[in-house]
Amino acid sequence: LGPLLSEDALAVAPAARKAGVPVISYSNDTTAAGDGVFVMGFSPAQSIDRVVRYAKGRGVHRFAALVPTGVYGRNASTAMIRSVEGAGGNLVAMKTYERKPKALEKAVAELGRNQTYDAVLIGDTARLAISAAPLIRKSSSPQARILGTELWAAEPGALGVAAVGGSWYASVSDVRYRQLATAYRRQFGKAPFRLASLGYDSMLLVIKIARDWEIGARFPADRLRDEDGFVGVDGAFRFGASGVAQRALEVDEVSPAGVKTVSPAPATFKE
Repeated sequence: LGPLLSEDALAVAPAARKAGVPVISYSNDTTAAGDGVFVMGFSPAQSIDRVVRYAKGRGVHRFAALVPTGVYGRNASTAMIRSVEGAGGNLVAMKTYERKPKALEKAVAELGRNQTYDAVLIGDTARLAISAAPLIRKSSSPQARILGTELWAAEPGALGVAAVGGSWYASVSDVRYRQLATAYRRQFGKAPFRLASLGYDSMLLVIKIARDWEIGARFPADRLRDEDGFVGVDGAFRFGASGVAQRALEVDEVSPAGVKTVSPAPATFKE
């Protein structure tokens, strides 16, 4: 359990594979999954697909996207193309940017130069979205709905800005995590890192699978792919054939009163 970065997971994978030991990584890089490596991190592809399909179901047809340079941005752009196509929408524009004020301003200006859009995905942190939102409100599509990714869930306190009001983003539910954080704070006097839930859930998962595991026998790794999945602090999840954790996600809306859930996450994969 616990290689945090994809390069760490890939480094230990050969030795673990030789020993018949599965690796559960907390990375969100899906390219690290497979051949005995399971990726448990929050995938941008899943959150993007969830929010795009939600938006399409509420009348959004013309999508645009702003994504940063780098691995996360590349993954987000690929996911956006596939998600919009799968939802039956139209991706009219996409621009990449470096995380610099002038670069972001230029990307927003170029995004709507030749056409308008109904919604724009900002595939970056909540703080970056707050910087981009005023620029979008002055662009050719000032009424566009702003969409976010699972990164926004890590900064809910940063979303109380009028410019991002009405934005939608998809993430795991925080209900059980808040309970974990309260217990952790009571015990240790400080809040846990948000990714602590991955360690907690992976340990619960292994304990559940290993209840009737005979000492000395090979770990029953096939049980990690139970189609019904598991329920942890971050809600329902399961590992698909690729080794990537599939998650039940909710859609949240940013409002002046705070973040509210507009489409709850399914409790199980049977819903």
